[in-house]
This record gives sequence, C-alpha cells and structure tokens, in this order.
Amino acid sequence: MKLIKHTLHESLRMSDAHQSNWPQRIARSVQQFFMEEDGPTAVEYAVMLALILIACLGSIGALADATGSSFGNSSRAIDEAINR
Repeated sequence: MKLIKHTLHESLRMSDAHQSNWPQRIARSVQQFFMEEDGPTAVEYAVMLALILIACLGSIGALADATGSSFGNSSRAIDEAINR
C-alpha cells in the first residue's frame, strides 16, 4: 500500500512540474509533427479534403439552383395548362 501511495504521490508531483511548461511542450510537439514526414502529409490531405468539400458544396449549390428553376418552369406550365 505504501508503494501505491508513493507512486501516486510521485506521479502527481511530476504532473504539477509538467503543467508549468505545457506551452513549450505543445510547441515542441507541433514542431516535431511538422518535421516528420507524417506532418506535411497530414496537411496535404487536409488541403485536398478542403478543396474537395468546396467543390462539392459549389456543385450542390448549382444543382439546387437548377432544380429550383426546373420546378418553377414545371409549376408555371402546369398552372397555364389548368387555367386555359
């Protein structure tokens, strides 16, 4: 039981010491991420995903406009046929 208390106390003490320099640790982790091959690859994939999403949203917008126009034309044609 003493060993568990000692280990818990040591881990808490170490986490308190690490909390004071967390900005440096995060900056170092980000720097290492971009220096490794995985970092730039992940960024490239994120850029490709963003471009694909922009293209999809643009296509959906154009399709929505075309569909609305088609329904409008159909509605007018039906209205004219009924009201003649």
